[in-house]
Amino acid sequence: FTLIPLLAAIFGGFILGQKTRPVVWLGLVIAAFGALWVIFRADLARALAFHVGVGEAIFFVGCVCQALYAPLVRLLNRGESVLEFTVWTLAGCTIAVSAFAIPEMGSVDWATLDTTVWLALAYLTVGATAISFFLLQYGSMHLPAAKVFPYGYLIPSFVIVLEAMLGHGWTEPLVAVGALISVAGLLLLLMTRDG
Repeated sequence: FTLIPLLAAIFGGFILGQKTRPVVWLGLVIAAFGALWVIFRADLARALAFHVGVGEAIFFVGCVCQALYAPLVRLLNRGESVLEFTVWTLAGCTIAVSAFAIPEMGSVDWATLDTTVWLALAYLTVGATAISFFLLQYGSMHLPAAKVFPYGYLIPSFVIVLEAMLGHGWTEPLVAVGALISVAGLLLLLMTRDG
């Protein structure tokens, strides 16, 4: 997942001919390093012990596809509005996912599902899917591919803050340094006008 912004920059170059400036590459690398610092809890041994299994390989293929998405949105758009593009993307995804889900959906007793399940489904369909797709497509149409996904580098930092807010305590100061490194890399990206 940490490679998505870097891959998007590479794909943006190949697919759209976008030139990513060295300062943007530097910002991406700094932010990625900070995110990895937090993920591996500032422990080099933990990072070196990372094992790539079948699940990680499948997830990586998904990450490559997501990185490809940003430049492809701009390439494939034929003047449709972002809202229209989003609706048709979601419709296509719904059809594709339904092909696999329909056999399982029949075995669910929908009337007995708890309210929490319905709230979670509503959040996943509206917040995590529809709104995210809309924002991703809007960003893909207005930003270079290298600048569409770097917000993901803040996820480990948000987890640190969320854990503290939930009463699980703050992370160790050495790990928090990684969050600051990610923010520094993203600030560098924000200060550059173009890709």
